[in-house]
Amino acid sequence: MGKNDPSFVYQGAQAFAKDDPNTDVHLLDGGHFVLETHWQTIGQLILDKWAK
Repeated sequence: MGKNDPSFVYQGAQAFAKDDPNTDVHLLDGGHFVLETHWQTIGQLILDKWAK
């Protein structure tokens, strides 16, 4: 999630982690289109999660 996203605030993402202990929250320095600007980081986070 982009920590600077004006539409989906990071507090909402952190709330998911409280509800589901299997949730990983990573706040990236980006905005609403964080997937377009940080796709390599996000892809690596996904691969690392599934490699466990």
